This record gives sequence, structure tokens and C-alpha cells, in this order.
Amino acid sequence: MITQEQIMQKLEEFLALAKELNYDPVALYDKDPLMMQILGGGTVATLAVLFIFGKIITKPNLEKLLQNLENDENDFYDYQHQLAKLAKVLASAKPDFLEQVKAKKESIYERELATLTELSIDAKLERFQEMAKSYVHLGDVAGRKDEELGEFYSQKAQEILNEKLKDAIRVYMEEFEFNEDGMHDLEAIVAYANTLEEPYTILNIVTQKLDSVDFGASLDVFTFVRALDEDGLVQIYDYCIEKQNKLFEDGNSIIGVEILEYLIENDEKEKVLEYVKSLTIDTYLQELNYRYFGQGDEEFDLAFIANPTPINRDYANYLESKFTNMWREADKLEDLLEKENVKNVIGHDRARKIIERIDELRENFDAKKALEVAQKAAQEAKDLVEKAKELVTKKEQEQKMQEVEQELLEAQTSEEQTKK
Repeated sequence: MITQEQIMQKLEEFLALAKELNYDPVALYDKDPLMMQILGGGTVATLAVLFIFGKIITKPNLEKLLQNLENDENDFYDYQHQLAKLAKVLASAKPDFLEQVKAKKESIYERELATLTELSIDAKLERFQEMAKSYVHLGDVAGRKDEELGEFYSQKAQEILNEKLKDAIRVYMEEFEFNEDGMHDLEAIVAYANTLEEPYTILNIVTQKLDSVDFGASLDVFTFVRALDEDGLVQIYDYCIEKQNKLFEDGNSIIGVEILEYLIENDEKEKVLEYVKSLTIDTYLQELNYRYFGQGDEEFDLAFIANPTPINRDYANYLESKFTNMWREADKLEDLLEKENVKNVIGHDRARKIIERIDELRENFDAKKALEVAQKAAQEAKDLVEKAKELVTKKEQEQKMQEVEQELLEAQTSEEQTKK
């Protein structure tokens, strides 16, 4: 069953079509023959019906449209729907209706903006763009009927994107949280920025926030940056990675212990050691030294010794103990002596004595090795002599056996001859 609202909607659409066709019955009949038959097919009758319905329907419906646009219970999409209707009406609106729209235009604009206040930033990005698109269309339509009204809508379309949306992004970035949701929102902002001719009008808002963040102070920020998607964040990805890498490169950045421990636990100890070697902030180097030096990890100990920044620690005494413990091992002495900054710490004289000790150990080692070689050669010669003796003895024994056998043979032969 067709409702009254559906009938009124159909009549509104037919009236709009009639105005568009300048009330030409023939053209109307071609476009909507069924409605023409319902209203009465004759030209005069049709025109009369159209004008009557125009007076009956148009004014109340226009007033209702404006009322709907000022309904505080509207959500964003209610406004979008009503503005689409308004755009259709403005194409053929009378001056008195245009004046009513002018009087309410600012209020309607502010009401729709208010529906976006509590939304997430990704929803705001989408809806601000939709709203701006609607206002661009309203500006085009209204401009053909009223220059002032058309200019208003066109300016508001620009304001929505150039001011309102930017403000929304700025407010969001002021309280930006470095977590999974924040990463999703940041990708949405960057994606929007890269649809613009000048993306840095938006990206600069993001980098202003990031400039205020200490990338070395929080493990949450550190791991957030490491989880960024290069394809999703493009310029911001490069910016964050560069800023994080700089922490380890300039020697003048404080990286929190929580981050250093995270790196050590995740098989990146070498990165921490290089950071310790290059750190120039003496107060923080001292703090790290108290925490890591002399705790049984020689790699850490040598990393601190490699750093020339003066702090309160007797490295010379530490190294002297090390050298004493390995005084009989030339390779270990040499390896420790060649470590970065060790010679500077122990001094030239002590380094020379250690070098002399290394040379002495190596000379003794070479002499011992030469003696061992000589002893081995002598033993081999002795073994050869023994083998030769054994051969001679064996040969003599064989010769004697042959002589005995010959004597026995001769004796046997003589005995046989005697018997004969």
C-alpha cells in the first residue's frame, strides 16, 4: 500500500521535473506518462494541476526541509541527506526561500560540524571530506541562483578542509598516543595528506608533534617507531626512522635504560656498546657506568674504556689487574693492549713494558719451540740408529745361523763317508 509520504515524494519529484522542463506538457508526457495520465492528460488541465500542487506542496515542504536542517537530533548522515535535498530545491528556488536559507545557513553549517566533534580522527577525515564535497555542490547550484549564497557554500567547503579538518588533526596530534590505535590513525592522516597537491600542509602538523617527543625517553615510542609500516606512512616513516637512528649516531642523545635493556634482551647488544663508546654526555655516561661497568661483562667494560669522555672511574687500575692476570699469555696481552683507548689509559711507559713482555714471551716461546724441534729431531735420529742396530743385529744372527747350519751339514756328510 502506498503511503501518503510516498505520494508526496512522487509529487515533489514530478514538480521538480515540470520546472526543469518549463512546464512543457509534451515533454512531461514523454518523461513521465503515468503521472500525466493521473493528473489529467490535457495541456490546460495539466498545467492547472501542476500550479495548484506547486502552491500546495512546495511551500510547506520547503519549510519542513529547513526545519529538518535545524533539528538537534540529526546525525551527520541526516544532514547530508537533507543537504542533498536542499541542493535539488536551490536549482529552482524562489527569492523568498533563498532568503530563508541565507538566514539559516550559518546555523545549519555549525550544527553539522557539531556532529563530528566526538568522532575518531579516521572517521573525521572521511566525514569532513564528504561534508566539503556536499558544500562544493551546494556552492555550484546556489551560485546560479544567488551569488552571495553560492559564495558562502564555496568558502565553507574550503574552510572545512583548510581549517576545520586541520584543526581536528592538530588537536588529535596534541594528545597522540604511541600505540596500535595511534599507528592506525597516523596512517589514515598520512593517506589523506598524500591525496593533496601539497601534502606537507598536513604532514607538518604531524612532524610538529613528533619534534616535541623525546624518542630516546620512552620504550613505547621506541618500539612504536620500529613497528611502523613504510608503505603506510611514507614520509613520516622516513622522518621517524631518521630521528631514532640519530639517537645512536650523534653521541649527544640520552637513550633510556629501558630501551638499552630492550636492545640487549633482543640480541642487539652491539648497538648498545657502540652507543656507550660514542656518548659525550658525561653525567649520563657516569650513570650508565655505575650500572654496567665491572659487572663481569668485559665487552661493556672495554666499551666504557673506549669512550674518551672523562668520568669518575679508575680504568688504569682495572686494566692493570687484567694485564697481571694474563702476564704469561702473549696473545691475550696483545689483544687487550690493542683495544680502543687502552694505551691512552695506561700510559706510554706501561704500554711499552707490556709490549716488551709480549716480545719476551714470544722469544721464549720461539726458543722453547726451537728446542722442542731439536729434541724431536734428535729423538728421531736416535730412533733411526736403534732401527739400524736392530737391522744389523738381525743380519748377524741370520749369518750365524747359516754358518751353524753349514757346519752341521758338513759334519753329517763326513759321518756318512766314514761309515762307507
